This record gives sequence, C-alpha cells and structure tokens, in this order.
Amino acid sequence: MSNSKKREKSYNSPKNIINNFKVNLLRNRQQSNLLGTIRQNLNESFFGQIIDCVKASKPGIEGFGAPFPKSPKDILCQPILLEIEPEKELAWASKYLNKFSDNLTEFVSLANNFNCHLLSGRSSLALSTLDEVEDKFGFSWWYIKNRLSALQLIEGLESQKAFAKKIINSSSPNNILRFLTYTFSVYIEPSSSFRNLYKTVTNQTTQPLISSCIKSYVDHNLLFKFHNSEKELFEILRVCATGTVVDLYEAIIFIASSCSLLNFSHLTKPLTNLFSTLNIVDGRIENFLWFNNVSTKNDISKTHVLELYLLGQYEKALNASIESLSDNPTDLTFLDIASRSMAVLNIEFEDISSPLYNILNSLKNVYTLGEYSRFDSSELHKLALSFCPNSWANYIIGIIYQQLTEPDNINIERLLQLSIFSNNTIHPYSAKFIDTLPHSKRYQEFLDQLDTTERSWLLCRINSCDEHNCISMTSDEMAYLCAIKNAKCGNYATTETQSSQLIKSTVYYYYIQGVKLYSYSLMMQNKTLACIQFIADSISKNYVLHKILPIEGIIQIISDDFRVANKSEISLPIVYDIYTREVSNKLEHLRRYSFEDFLEAHNVLKPSLLSLIEKSIPKHQAIYFYKYLCIESNMSLMFTSSEDVYRDRADVCKNLTLIDSEKTDIYQQEIKDIYRRSLIKKKTQEVEKSKIYVDINNLKLVATKELKEKFDRYKSYLEVGLNEETFNYINSAKVAAKDLNTIKLFEMKVPKNEMVDLITSLIIDLLDLFVYNNEHGLDGYLGVRIRHNTLSSKLRGPLVSANLITQIDSKQHTYKPNDWSCPR
Repeated sequence: MSNSKKREKSYNSPKNIINNFKVNLLRNRQQSNLLGTIRQNLNESFFGQIIDCVKASKPGIEGFGAPFPKSPKDILCQPILLEIEPEKELAWASKYLNKFSDNLTEFVSLANNFNCHLLSGRSSLALSTLDEVEDKFGFSWWYIKNRLSALQLIEGLESQKAFAKKIINSSSPNNILRFLTYTFSVYIEPSSSFRNLYKTVTNQTTQPLISSCIKSYVDHNLLFKFHNSEKELFEILRVCATGTVVDLYEAIIFIASSCSLLNFSHLTKPLTNLFSTLNIVDGRIENFLWFNNVSTKNDISKTHVLELYLLGQYEKALNASIESLSDNPTDLTFLDIASRSMAVLNIEFEDISSPLYNILNSLKNVYTLGEYSRFDSSELHKLALSFCPNSWANYIIGIIYQQLTEPDNINIERLLQLSIFSNNTIHPYSAKFIDTLPHSKRYQEFLDQLDTTERSWLLCRINSCDEHNCISMTSDEMAYLCAIKNAKCGNYATTETQSSQLIKSTVYYYYIQGVKLYSYSLMMQNKTLACIQFIADSISKNYVLHKILPIEGIIQIISDDFRVANKSEISLPIVYDIYTREVSNKLEHLRRYSFEDFLEAHNVLKPSLLSLIEKSIPKHQAIYFYKYLCIESNMSLMFTSSEDVYRDRADVCKNLTLIDSEKTDIYQQEIKDIYRRSLIKKKTQEVEKSKIYVDINNLKLVATKELKEKFDRYKSYLEVGLNEETFNYINSAKVAAKDLNTIKLFEMKVPKNEMVDLITSLIIDLLDLFVYNNEHGLDGYLGVRIRHNTLSSKLRGPLVSANLITQIDSKQHTYKPNDWSCPR
C-alpha cells in the first residue's frame, strides 16, 4: 500500500474523524453538517463518544437543542441531522438517552402522578406536579401540551390562552413549536371541532415548502396519526433526535408500540437492546419486552369486572370498576367496563366532581351511539386531547381520525391495539390483534388466565366460537355478539334476523345496537327500500337515531330510476330531508322533488290535503312530513302567491294539532306567527316593488354551518367573562353615551383582544354573506334578476380581458405561466 493511501486510511479512521470533529467544534465550523456526516459514516459503537463531545461543547452545537431547555426558544423541532438507517437512528437515540436514564425514570414517575391527579380531580396537585416537571426537565412539547390541557380543564379558557401566548412569544420566529402550540390551544377550546383541526393541519402540511419530516411530526402531534409507515416513524424520530430528552424518549416509546403492533419485526432487536441499556422503570417498556417474548412478568389478572359484566350484573360491574379507578384512574380495562355498564344501564353521572366522570359519560355515549358507526365526537375529542398521554385517549382520537379519513370503514376495533401499551396490562379487546401477529404464545397465555365465561366472550368477539360457547352470557349480549360476528363475516341475512331480536330488547343499549346492525344488514343486502323505510320510521320516532343510521350510505345508493319507481313512498322525502339537515344540503333539490312527487303520486293537490290519505301513513312519519317537509320553501312552487303558501302552511299546522295534540300550543303559536307575517307582507308593497330580495332563511342555514364554530368560540369567551380593560371600556362608553358626549365616544378606542376580534370577524362575515353571497344574498339577486352577472364577475371581467389575471395550479399551489406581455 502506498504512503498516500496509508495516510488517507489513517485520516479516515474513526479516531481521526472524532478528533477532527472536536477541533471543528472548537472552531465553530459547520457543526450540524459535520455531525450529520459523522452519524452517517461512523459505526454506531462510536456514537457515545460523539455525544460526549456534543455535551461537552460550549455553548453547544448550532442546531442541536438543549436536553432540558429552560425556555421555549431553546426547543428545536427541525430535522437538522442527515437521514441514517433506522437501526443506527435507534442506536443514536439509545446512546443519547442513556446519559439521562436516571432523569427519565423520575420523569416517568412524575408524568404518571400528573395523569392520576388530573383524572381524579386533584387540580392543585396536578398543576404542582407540572411545575416540578418544568423545574427539573425544563420545557418540552410534552410539557406544553399537558400544561395547556390542564389549564383548560382546571382554570378555563383565559388561563390556557395566556400560557399559549407566553410560549408563542418566547419561541423562535420560524420554529414549528409556535404552530403546534397555537393550533393545539385553539382546538382544545370547548367549541372547536376536530374536523376543522384536521382541515387546518392538512392544509398547512401539504404546502410545497413543508418537508416530509415536518409533515409526519405535525400529523403525529396534532392529528394523532397512529398507523404510520416505517419511513414516517423515523422521520418523527429524526425531528426529535436534536430536541429535548423528554420528547425524544416519548417518540421512542411511540415507535416501540408501532413497531410491535404494525409488525416491523426487524426492529424488535435494536429496540430491545435500547430498552435494556436504558434501564428505565416504565410500564410501557415492560409491556414491549413482554409482548416480544423478552420478559415473562405481566399482570393480566384484572378480569373480575369483565365477568360481572358478562353475567349481566351491570351495577356490580360498574361499582367494582369505579372502586378500582379511584386508585388507578388511567386503567383502560376499568374505564371500559364502567362505561359499558353505564351504557347498558343507560345512566350518566350528574354530580361530576372530577374529569374521570366526564370521561365515563363520554365513553358511555360512544359505546351507545358510535361503536360501529359515525358519531358526534367533539366533546369526547376535547377530553381525549386533555389526556393524550393515556392509551384510552389515543384510542378515542384514533377512532375520530379514522372516521375522518376512512368514513366507509365501520370496523374500528383494530384501533384498540393501542391499549396493549397501557398501564402494564393487556386489555381484552386487544386479544384479536395479538392473535393476528406472530405472538401466538402470548395470545394463548392470555386466554389461559381467563375463566370459561370470559374466554367464551372473547372467542365470540374474535369470531372463533361455536354457538354453545355463548350459553353462559345474557341473551342480549349473546345475540349482540353473534350479530356482530355474522356482519363481519358477510352473513347479512343472519345478521338481519339476529338484530331484529335486539330491536325488541328492553335494554336501551342493546336496542341501539340492534337498530345499527339491522339497518346496516339491510343496506348490505341491497334491500334499499326496506332500509329507507326502516330509517324513516326509526328517526321519525326518535330523531337522535340519525347519529347511528347509515343515512349517507343509503342516499348514495338511490338512483333516479329508483326514486321515480318509489315516489309514492313517504319514507323517501323523509330520508332526503334528514340527509339535508344532518349531512349536506347539496341534494336539497332532490328533497323538494321527492316531496312534490309523493304528493303527485297520491293525487294530493296541496300539502294540507294530505289528511285525506293520513290513515294509510304511519302516524310518526305523517307528523315528521307535516313538520319538516310541508314548509314554505318546499311549497312555494306549488302556489301562485305567497298568500296561498301562508294559508296552506296554517292549514298544515291545524292538521298537526289533531294528530300531535301534545304539542298543540307550539302549532297554534306558529299559526299566529303565519297570520302576523301575512299581514306584514300586505303592508310592505313598496319593498316588493323595489325588486330587491334576500333569502334570509337560506342565509341563516349557510351562516349556521359556516360561522357556527366562530360563534361557539365567542360564547365560550363570554362565559369566561370580560377582562378588566374591556370592562372599563364598556363602563366609560356607557357614561359618555349617557352624557351625550359624542366626541369622547368616537375618540375612545376599543381594546384589542381575541373576543373583540372574534365578534368583529363574525359581524363582517355576516355582512359579507348578506351582500356578496352569490346564491342567496343581495349580490346573487341583483346579479341574476337585474345585472345578469354577479359583482365579482363584473369586476373580474375587464381584468381577464386585459390578461392581468394569472391562474393558480390547484394541485401545486403555484401560478401557471402567463405568456402575455403588455404591448408598447
């Protein structure tokens, strides 16, 4: 070997690379780039020495965050380091975290104490525990989101907003932490919706300049995306690799659970080595080691409450679960059985003394209305965000996320796999997932610890039982499990028969499950008419059932030919009306067509004459049809004047007083209102002559949908109360107005705060809707009836003609080429 090659080999040896790295650290030369290159080229056995150099450097490496930052500006949320193989990334994390194993054991203990204090309603202890976390471990994303959630639950909106503002103002200008904090703060407000959060975050992360790493990191922290690819998992880890020790550790725990549950078996060994080296006391680590056949110690003996539930002793099951939750309020098994027992008993806790009872009430509603169907999850989502470190919260947020991204997938049980890593216990619902992975030994170990009743129930849940295995359960639970099993296996005819028996149950919980399964089985068998009739009949009797019935699914099946062939069915316009009210107004025209077709099919000239065929229509459906379909907007095209519309609606209300006598007062009041409006109409002829018209009723519907969240947020601010500055302004304005001091009144400046900005924004949005809405607003009427063009089109026309408008590519979010040039 030549001397030059020997020198090159010597220069590229690990020892020389490390020495050169130390020299460049002292000279402050391209530190982060050099560190990224070293991670790529060196063997992982040298990572410890490199990390020691990083820790010893003063003031530290540019782009490498402090392990326990004392200020939010020191938190780094950027993928500074170059990408390396997953195994090496785990080795780097292991070497880095190993320097802080004692600190992390203390952090895990404090985090568990915080969760228990918060769930049990021990507010002051929960906040003092977070203070201790900040004092010992500084700021981290874990600390920030938990502090925000705790403040929202304990002290309310104003306190939570003040803390969020403090974090945002203290963070670096381009740090993603500002976006995370602001978005999380907004969407743990009581009036915010997860659907809007999903849209907001997705719109931001799909921008062209957002890197794949940042998108994965944000999706994980704000959308709680659990079913990640291996690439996404290690993109999250790479963002955390130069951040806080706490966030890096939590990312490792998340990756460990994902690797096991998503069967990335090639990563089991490096993760096992990592946890064995760390020597941190954490139940989640113990579960990982047990799950992957590394350890044998695992307590899965908490099944006595499940046995009570399966034997139909619901009150005992509830009481036993509540008693156990008083000591361990984060235990998913007891939370689950308690809320299921509440669902069967159809009870809720009224005297709510801690967030735990809020959680139980919300889970009860999910099990009643949403276990196999869509549900209104806003309230539960807020609670889940407040306890996102706990597996029950991950499970719920995962369900909500899936409902948004996979609306046609009704089998959501697979998300319960998340509970495997909860409190060092295996939850019964996780057993099916265990059996689907190469962990049959652990699955059998789990089954062996169950008694006959519990084992039979579990086998039914995973579709592995014979009919005689169910004899030890209550008849309702047996029918429910069998109906679910047949629905999953595609035996919809059998599901229809079994769920029809559940509908007759006197227990509300099983009745609800029967309604869901029965309608679903009819739809899957293409019994479209029977399904529509069942939906219309069920909702006309109990409107709340619209939350669980497959309204959107059945509407998508209805064709024009089907609608014409079945126009005599009253259930058809009823289902279209429910769809318009609860899902979307895009098919409002079909609601009106089906309404008119039904009357025409029965030779009914006007809605009030429906009483002639009333006896052939189910009473509840007739009431629904009168109340919600025989309305002025639907009837307007059937009459030549508005006076005739008013008169017939009044006659409809008279019919309602006869068949729905319990609400006579309401209908009589509406009759009075109709006559009053009719009189006003006659006295406003000059308004008619002006040819100016704004469709107020439809504008109200548009505003209700588009501005509801803003209005709910404003109401939340009102409930919190005004701050001192705003309060003083109002008092001064009242005095000036009373003294007729207009000069002082107009010189006063309205104080700036979020509440004032919100109401200002609401007023401007309402004004814009009234004036500029193309469909129902003033611009729409003038444009169609007088100008024959909308205002925006009128203004845009000359600009288009002059080639001054450049089109935007909707996919790339960039401007398309505009080759036109101005002539000289």
